[in-house]
Amino acid sequence: MLTQRRLILILTFGAFIAALWFILPQARVLNGYVARTVCSCHFEIKRSEQQIVAEDLSGGFFSLARFNIDEKSKSVSSSLFGISTKTAVYRKGLGCILLKGKDDYHIEFTVPPDSNKKVLPWEDVTGTTLDREAKNRIDILAFDEGFSVSNKKTRALLILHKDKLIYEQYANGISRTTPLLGWSMTKSIISTCAGILVKNGQLFLEERPFKTSPDPYKSNTSLKDLLQMRSGLDWEENYNQYSSATKMLFDSDNVFEQVGQLSFGEKQWEYSSGTTNLISGILKSKFKTAEAYWQFPHTALFHVLDLQHAWIEPDESGTYLGSSYMYATAQDWLKLGRLFLKKGNWQGTQVIDSSWIDFVQLEAPGSQGRYGGHFWLNKNGISYPDAPHDMYTMDGYQGQMVAMLPSHDMVVVRLGLEDIDFNQLLKTILDEVEN
Repeated sequence: MLTQRRLILILTFGAFIAALWFILPQARVLNGYVARTVCSCHFEIKRSEQQIVAEDLSGGFFSLARFNIDEKSKSVSSSLFGISTKTAVYRKGLGCILLKGKDDYHIEFTVPPDSNKKVLPWEDVTGTTLDREAKNRIDILAFDEGFSVSNKKTRALLILHKDKLIYEQYANGISRTTPLLGWSMTKSIISTCAGILVKNGQLFLEERPFKTSPDPYKSNTSLKDLLQMRSGLDWEENYNQYSSATKMLFDSDNVFEQVGQLSFGEKQWEYSSGTTNLISGILKSKFKTAEAYWQFPHTALFHVLDLQHAWIEPDESGTYLGSSYMYATAQDWLKLGRLFLKKGNWQGTQVIDSSWIDFVQLEAPGSQGRYGGHFWLNKNGISYPDAPHDMYTMDGYQGQMVAMLPSHDMVVVRLGLEDIDFNQLLKTILDEVEN
């Protein structure tokens, strides 16, 4: 018969093991987030440690992690109470790569030179088309007092109307040249890259990339299903715990392989970041070398639009994290929005077929008018009741937004660190512009 003391020890030990079982995966996610964020902000964006801690890591449990920046190896390591250390390494041209353990792939990449420098495709008329009161009303809705980053946490807001930049405002410490993370807006860029390959005849909407799989659900999944988030992938889009989403982003060295091992089911609409990284891996398979794949978004899109500072970060194996990790300046994001507003045409060059622009706005079955081909929709005002029903958007975590409003010949870009009332902001912008 167990003594009371022995029973207490067994229960205590069991509770300790259970706590570790729960905490360790969570700690790997937290440390992965911190290491990658600090690495990108420090080595590529050149933000100070004070700025990173005060803004990019503010809130939640991130303050519990302790990170170390190694200038010699260009890496950042993060740990939580000395456990579950994660390391991100900087690779010029690719940004920061989060390692699962050791660097098993040692990937390096040199961005091809951009010789396509052009003048801005719009007229800069900020300060001349909106009167002071109109600008103040927009400022109050979008920004914190004094343009700090404290409550609304907007970092940049730009409004392009009829090819005139009528509003451009940044928070303190942010400028035209500051690259900002788009989070899930990156999904729309992966769709754009897919559209370019379709235009080139290298990819087809109806092709079945997993047709050799013994799983009938998986083998019958088309690229179109993936782009419309209808693959039936067994996925948990949950960032508050250790889930398939957080494992993929912060505890995996090969996201295509990890997500590809999951089961597929009946086709139904379900938002899934894993689906986008499957598409990213499919795009990778269309190139003869990893180098050609890494070059592709730069030469086929970024250079054509003359984006000033844009990159997509990959996983350790070299697959672009198309679900989440593209950085670009606010004006770069505006250029990408303008490309879609102009039906895929850029300064006389048809970068994407207009049919692809139509496809991404086609309602995905089961999405209730909210989703298209890796773009969000506003059919019947379902998402933004005071915005035009033909509006479609690139959306990202913490309120990242590139909104295309074809009926108003307008693009609105908002980047920040917290969601805001975008419906009210759009309503005010439209009222001010129309008046």
